[in-house]
Amino acid sequence: MLLESQILYRLGKMGASVNIYQKLPKSTIDSLEINLVAGLVSAGRSSEVQGTLDLLRVKQLAVLNWLTILPAL
Repeated sequence: MLLESQILYRLGKMGASVNIYQKLPKSTIDSLEINLVAGLVSAGRSSEVQGTLDLLRVKQLAVLNWLTILPAL
């Protein structure tokens, strides 16, 4: 799916690219945030950027908190 999204992005099909990026498992892609933001902006959906970044940060913080608790278990 990642490759498909990148191809769609390069073909100028930004909306379709963004839709796929939003469905990808976040934990397996390091550059998801960069690609998703680029896709949103290119698709004319820049108003969604801040909310998307906020959502991704919340998820990242939750994972980091869980990892700090895990060794104590």
